Amino acid sequence: MLRQTTARQVDKIWPKFMRRFPDPKSLVEADIREVEQLIAPLGIRSRARQLKEIARIIVERWQGRIPADPAGLMELPGVGEYIANCVVSFCYGVRLPLIDSNVRRVLMRVLGPTLAGLGRKEVSEALKRAYLELASVTDPRHLHYALLDLAALVCKAEKPLCDNCPISLCPQCKRQEGTFK
Repeated sequence: MLRQTTARQVDKIWPKFMRRFPDPKSLVEADIREVEQLIAPLGIRSRARQLKEIARIIVERWQGRIPADPAGLMELPGVGEYIANCVVSFCYGVRLPLIDSNVRRVLMRVLGPTLAGLGRKEVSEALKRAYLELASVTDPRHLHYALLDLAALVCKAEKPLCDNCPISLCPQCKRQEGTFK
């Protein structure tokens, strides 16, 4: 539901959606019009059909249980590495790199100079390694929440608030402000 939609928008729909469809089987059995109506405020009409298709596959292939394997999840329509890793990490506590555009921006600003001269694939792998080095072994979700909050509140895409940045070694902040407090 979060694809091209803010968490604030999904927060308004999610509790009602989960009460009505507490498991994949109940979503599979639902009339498509009911699903469309419930998630209509989120936009993207095709989302209801895609959610039902994902639920159908989960019921048929995994007896209604969400798999703990990112590779299996990536076989579902519309599910890429980030979503698959998030599901496995948040549902099963597995330590995986959760790199979306916001986390990527924060890590790129912090690691900028160390990534100079690397190709796209090498940068991606370096960001994943850095993420895993920072993620707690006991509860890796904390890092993700912290990075998302930092990206939303301080390390914004436009006009970052570098004076408020808790990461004192951020090269991006040094370039923008000249010196860092």
